Amino acid sequence: AAAAAQSMKRQRWLAQRSQRPAAALIMRLKLRLIVLVVGIYLLISTFIFILPLSPQTLGPVDDVQAQYKKINYDVDGTASSCRCSLPPQQQQSAAVWRWPPRRVQDLICPSDGTYDLTICVGVSGTGVEPTKLELRLNELRHRKPGLQHANDGWSLLRQWYELEDDDKLEQYDMYMVAINATPYVRNISRGWPVNLPPINNVNVKLLRTSKHVCPPEAPPKRQFDLIVVWKSAVYNFEDRERIRQYYHDLDHHTNLKIGMVFSLGLPRPSGGALLHMNGFDILLPERAGQALETWNGRANEVLERLAAESDRYGDIILGDYLDTYLNLSLKMSTMFRWASSFCRHQTLSFLFIDDDYLFYPQRVEAYLRSVDPDRLPSLYSGQVLRNYRVIRPHVDPRLNKYATSEDDVPWLVYPPYLAGQHFFIGPQVLSDLVVAMAYTRYHSLDDTFLAFSLAKLPYRMEAMPALLVRPHDSSAWLYWLSVKLEAFFKSVEAIFLTHPEPMFLFDAYTL
Repeated sequence: AAAAAQSMKRQRWLAQRSQRPAAALIMRLKLRLIVLVVGIYLLISTFIFILPLSPQTLGPVDDVQAQYKKINYDVDGTASSCRCSLPPQQQQSAAVWRWPPRRVQDLICPSDGTYDLTICVGVSGTGVEPTKLELRLNELRHRKPGLQHANDGWSLLRQWYELEDDDKLEQYDMYMVAINATPYVRNISRGWPVNLPPINNVNVKLLRTSKHVCPPEAPPKRQFDLIVVWKSAVYNFEDRERIRQYYHDLDHHTNLKIGMVFSLGLPRPSGGALLHMNGFDILLPERAGQALETWNGRANEVLERLAAESDRYGDIILGDYLDTYLNLSLKMSTMFRWASSFCRHQTLSFLFIDDDYLFYPQRVEAYLRSVDPDRLPSLYSGQVLRNYRVIRPHVDPRLNKYATSEDDVPWLVYPPYLAGQHFFIGPQVLSDLVVAMAYTRYHSLDDTFLAFSLAKLPYRMEAMPALLVRPHDSSAWLYWLSVKLEAFFKSVEAIFLTHPEPMFLFDAYTL
């Protein structure tokens, strides 16, 4: 009897199993696949991040930022600017002190004919006014007197972070200088004085500009629906040629009028792939480091080849800064200032993209057509990254590509930001960001530097649709899948760092 009962029970179980819908079986397969992917990810992470790496002996190395002396010694830009430092009788005040300028010709240096992209700022009164960060830090010191002198060697930002209450996790607008940039944007756009001088108004000149996209003599009217600005390293001659060949018949693939330029700076005279910043070393890996080693000591050869390329194609925007990894934010600022002053009236939107990526013209057109035309000037969209951990300096320079010190960024996690490899931005938010960046402490990682600058403005970033871009050496769907998996694991990692709300893991932008 017991055996018969057991047999009947098994038959009922088999019957129930056979009646299960196919969806349930598919769900089980998906769960097993997710477990497999997580296991592979953890295995790879173990080999990459946990296994010890042999440290490399470092010799003396030059500081790239120190080479570009204006970053350290002329932060407000006016003393070294050929326009801002003109005698009063040679200045047309409305032209000199307004950003963006009404005419490109207002940027011309009388001495050499180059274009000076410094923002000339008039300061009212003494120019000394306590910032939001300083006021809050003084308040905290009075509330917690036992700690007020404990960490005087730290930066003001780090001191504030250590003393602040729990809500410091979201107060990214405290990143220096902690101000509301909106009134500064309004005054500077009208040529009016402001209360505080900029702290990151680096004096940069344009040595070459595009002959076909926003040339200096172009009339102030719309010529393009989209301007694509390729962020290209000075040594990447083959990449630029590949892009030109790939998009040589762009007009046949889209109804958008698209202009394309390449933005780059000057070659580093020497030093190879080893860089130094804020007390720690960076040994650039991958193709960026290989290019620096290949062209090390050949700056004159690079300049000759670059001049020939510019003369042939007329699509290069060349700044007089060193085109290095530590100057990525300086490169971004230069691109924004060129776009703001040369192209302000000539396009509906910009796409900034690295030269190792490609975009799909038809998909980009469909996306821009879906955006309300009234919203295009303030559009700021791309791949939204959330909960990305701040990496601290390591003794091995090969691990320091994305590192930053606690004095620079005391938070454990960066604010939400758009991946720097590719993003869309409208002319209005771009021009306002030019001013906000001048009032934001320099940070070498360009995409997070933009996030700190955006925190001073009322604009918001948004996620662009998937599959608009891809690396040139992979398929679009595989790139999209890798992005989603990386974002998911970064969210999991952030939970253990900051203990946010559980819903953080299931953020719609992340998943």
